[in-house]
Amino acid sequence: MKNFSLDINTENKHNKLPWLTFIFIRLVFYIPAHDFFYTIKNRIDVSINIANSLEQGTLRPRIALILLTIFSIIIILRYTSRSINFRSPLIYLIAAFFTWATLSITWADDQFLTLRRIVAAGMLSLGAFACAKKFSLREILYLAFFCSAVSWCISFIAEISLNTFQPWHPDYRFSGTQHPNEQSWDLVVMFISGMALIDYSRKFRWLYILATFIALVFIILTKSRTAFFSILCALLAYLALRLPIKLYLATTLGCLSCCSIILLLFPDSGINVFLLGREDETLSTLTYRTPLWTYLLNFIQENPIIGYGFNGFWTTNRVFDVENVMGWFVFHAHNTYLELLLGIGVIGLILYNLILIISTAKAIKCYRTYHNSIYAFFFAVLIFLFSSMMVEVLFFTIVMPFFICLLILAKLIITPVPLLENRGIIK
Repeated sequence: MKNFSLDINTENKHNKLPWLTFIFIRLVFYIPAHDFFYTIKNRIDVSINIANSLEQGTLRPRIALILLTIFSIIIILRYTSRSINFRSPLIYLIAAFFTWATLSITWADDQFLTLRRIVAAGMLSLGAFACAKKFSLREILYLAFFCSAVSWCISFIAEISLNTFQPWHPDYRFSGTQHPNEQSWDLVVMFISGMALIDYSRKFRWLYILATFIALVFIILTKSRTAFFSILCALLAYLALRLPIKLYLATTLGCLSCCSIILLLFPDSGINVFLLGREDETLSTLTYRTPLWTYLLNFIQENPIIGYGFNGFWTTNRVFDVENVMGWFVFHAHNTYLELLLGIGVIGLILYNLILIISTAKAIKCYRTYHNSIYAFFFAVLIFLFSSMMVEVLFFTIVMPFFICLLILAKLIITPVPLLENRGIIK
């Protein structure tokens, strides 16, 4: 059996990074999710194209998934010596989740749509599993930073070249090559990975500090309050592991005190800053989300246990029906928990949340065992996923941020437990 890298503090930080593989992965996820000319396209045309592609699918995601699957098979065959930790409950929960999702084909409203979504989810998971076998902890951290930074660079260049970068305009939201909310996900990963690299790497710290600052500024420019809230949660999570408890509490209380003072001294300006410059008349409905959730609960009550098929609720007819009722175009629930209930019911929701909770707990345990800051990065990313799930759907979508989350889950499963026991590291 070949020696499996433990990826703990003894990992060689001077090993060359697989840049060509990084570029390939970034390209695979750029194909389906990004459009260089997004900012000058008619939003109505974009919405119609999305609605029409829900059932039939589009070519670009299929190309991306095929490329990812071919890459995954090659990697898995090459790294067969890296075994799975079958003692982890995660692998059994994941197997149960996919089994339940597959069974949902039998009761789905649109069986072909549900089948396509399950196959796509399987391909994404296979890709994450393959990358977890290939990449070390260090390489996963650099992959997250590289892919998110490249996304920002291309988006910034797109807006500059198309003359749509207008941050002085009151209605401006930075989007680049995708919707501002989706763009903010990439920026959150860039912020978290940049912050972790400041802590982890001894070289190019100035670059990571600059990248983290850029990510924060452009998250504000996207005016995505979800992303802004998520980076606060991720930052607090990361520091909770990295700082001594007294220093952590002092830092947290100090920041809260500063925010309170700003709100007391400058109430109007302070509230405007925390709302990221967006109008506050939609704040009470979370930008029209709460009426949507109330409406979707009617569907959930009709089929609460098993749902309408894995990611199969949003057929083309339902999209237009919901649009007629809500008065705005919507093709997902804007809440991952509700999306799971609509798709695979209470059973699927419980399984998925158990996977995330146990993974988060394992990231904390690994950090306390090995004192490797990259496990703190894993923890922060999972906290970002938890927080964003409350008002967005970040669930088996072909986007880089969710793939990073899947990769982290897969890496937490693939651990050489027997080798660790032999070395006396785990008792």
